[in-house]
Amino acid sequence: MINIQLAASAILAVALSLLSITTANASSCHNPKIVQIKIAKGEYCWVYEGTATHFKGWFRKGQTLQVKMAGLAYFASPTSKDRPESWTGSIRPEDLVVEWRHRGVSAQGPNSTFISGGGENGTLNKVLPYSGTYEIGFSPCAMWHSFGRVVICAR
Repeated sequence: MINIQLAASAILAVALSLLSITTANASSCHNPKIVQIKIAKGEYCWVYEGTATHFKGWFRKGQTLQVKMAGLAYFASPTSKDRPESWTGSIRPEDLVVEWRHRGVSAQGPNSTFISGGGENGTLNKVLPYSGTYEIGFSPCAMWHSFGRVVICAR
């Protein structure tokens, strides 16, 4: 009888741990969606519109990488327009405020290179120190998987 109870407890513990992992992976800060950057021959810029979270491409040392990002952001609405500090915290669709906002741009590249846009204006402008593959992403991760527009240029 004790072995059956022990086995049942172990199965329940495993099931609950799997459930918590599934729930965590469903949040917006997990499961990055990576898109390959495809700048056409003879062009300098590439435009993407969609729900990707990261953009990967090969760039040369000395190229100036310019990135602009913005996208939809969702916020709980205030209970009163006269008192915007009175947030309801509701995430019901009818209570959400949707705004077009800049995203915080950053890039990672060869030799542990990390490049930050350095501000909240949704831009990055940097001469690349190494040739190789760079992965461009953004924050806050609460905006991951929401529709956005990305312009990536390299000259």
